[in-house]
Amino acid sequence: MSHRPDNYMENIQTHFTTALEKICTLQSKLFDAKLKAVEETYTKLLENNNKNFNQLLLTVTKSLKTQPVTDKINGLISPLEKENITLKSSVQELRNDFVLSTECWKSKMETQTTQMELQKQTYEKSFKDLQTAIDTLEIQIQGKDDKINDIKRSLDNTT
Repeated sequence: MSHRPDNYMENIQTHFTTALEKICTLQSKLFDAKLKAVEETYTKLLENNNKNFNQLLLTVTKSLKTQPVTDKINGLISPLEKENITLKSSVQELRNDFVLSTECWKSKMETQTTQMELQKQTYEKSFKDLQTAIDTLEIQIQGKDDKINDIKRSLDNTT
């Protein structure tokens, strides 16, 4: 008979596993798309900040060159200020890279945590559903066993 309890449970489990895999795949794609959008936004912001900072650097450098100071003082101060500005720019760029990396890792970890929580919830629900199905089948089997025993007793009593 094709409706044996073990086949029924296997079919339920197979369908549930397939549905769970589809849900997890869709969630993973959604999280990946969101993470990519966040990374692109951070990259654009970082590029804009670096561009603005470089423009500011050029403006400050030009301003330093045009200030009315003696050639000797200008000759000493200007290279040091340029070096200081360059170093500040490098430090800011490193900070921006660090912030971007940190946010990307944080986002990835949050994504993985969310996926794991969803999988846990799904597995818990499937376990409860399977347990309910098993309990129902056990009740049905017990009922059929009782009927069989009743029929046996009836036959024994009639013979």
